[in-house]
Amino acid sequence: MAESSSRPEPSRPLRIALLTPAWPIGPVPNGIVTYARHVVPALRAKGIEVFVVTSYVAPDTEDPQVSVPRQARGSLIVRALGRLQHTVSPGAPSERRDARSIAGEIARLEREHAIDLVEMEESFGWCGAVAERCATPVVARLHGPWFLNGAMVEDTTTRAFRRRVRREGVAIAQVAGVSAPSRDVLERTRARYGHALADAEVIPNPLPPVAPAEHWDAHSCERDTILFVGRFDRHKAGDVAIEAFARVRAALPSARLLFAGQDSGVTDASGRVWHVREFLAGRLTRAADRDAVEYLGPQPPDAIRALRRRAALTLICSRWENFPYTLGEAMSFGCPVVATATGGLVELVSDGENGLLARPDDPDDLARAALELLRDPERAARLGAHAAATSAKLLSPDAVADQTLAFYRRVLARSGPRTAGSAGA
Repeated sequence: MAESSSRPEPSRPLRIALLTPAWPIGPVPNGIVTYARHVVPALRAKGIEVFVVTSYVAPDTEDPQVSVPRQARGSLIVRALGRLQHTVSPGAPSERRDARSIAGEIARLEREHAIDLVEMEESFGWCGAVAERCATPVVARLHGPWFLNGAMVEDTTTRAFRRRVRREGVAIAQVAGVSAPSRDVLERTRARYGHALADAEVIPNPLPPVAPAEHWDAHSCERDTILFVGRFDRHKAGDVAIEAFARVRAALPSARLLFAGQDSGVTDASGRVWHVREFLAGRLTRAADRDAVEYLGPQPPDAIRALRRRAALTLICSRWENFPYTLGEAMSFGCPVVATATGGLVELVSDGENGLLARPDDPDDLARAALELLRDPERAARLGAHAAATSAKLLSPDAVADQTLAFYRRVLARSGPRTAGSAGA
């Protein structure tokens, strides 16, 4: 492949390719999609040309700078070998096929649009495959390294888990730069793989501010109603939310819980998989207590916004988090928040200033914090107002776009002219 310059010509804007699972929205809620939906228009408003590469385009989307990679096709022999590889190492052939497909689309954008930089997630080590095959510098954004996210929902002793973690670690070392939504995920990644990651920066996920007229209001919310938005799984800890609510309900019989999210199941220590309704039946034995829980399943964004204003309190119970939009969105609405003191959550929530923190995987401590705010609405309102101010200051798409653009330019300045494959193995 021909040599590619690391800097755009002065006469044209910077050209970026950004990978996202869906555009502008997808059938399943996803933090990367939400990030892309906010950061792409913010970068375009700065005069940056952003080419979106995605596997799912929503119907009626009209954007000439959105493309879907072609699926790599091999011969019958190649496909047969792929099936054999899948038997020995599940997932590997499809991961490699996807990597080739993504790299092929990036190569096309290089040829046809002379893109300057690629930003993409670390998943499956795809960013390393692109760095190896293409001349354009690649920035890996640490949305959810599998050694952290996968450990919450998957058996960490399997060959597939170990292979994915290893591939991601190799890939992260190959790229020209790394950005991370939280300091916690960046430092954990450095420690896990032993990479210095000198060309790395913490840049929060952007979130547009909410108009004051749309903010949560203590006088119009439903008193003693708690909202949980997230999957019923070990990662988002929907089980802990229900356990904590059982304790709140015992102390405050008027309490109610609104649970909005997908039922992915929670596996307990014995290996049994619990789904939300049977878990509720096991933890809330009285019919009146079970009736105090509204399990709503996955909800569209407009419905979630209405729920945030309806509830007196939002609960975030994750066992670990990078930078969850469910917290950022609650704060942007000025909702009183109780969150677990883990990962990037503590980089947004200052205990007693713009929310309350509780120990992760500790329903007693979560219930204690929730009861504090439910019993003191004036304090809850003060914390919520400070939360909205924090969100507006730290998560403004315009500010995040400025920080992202400055980071891109530093990566490009350090990269120098490159040729395809120069990142090395």
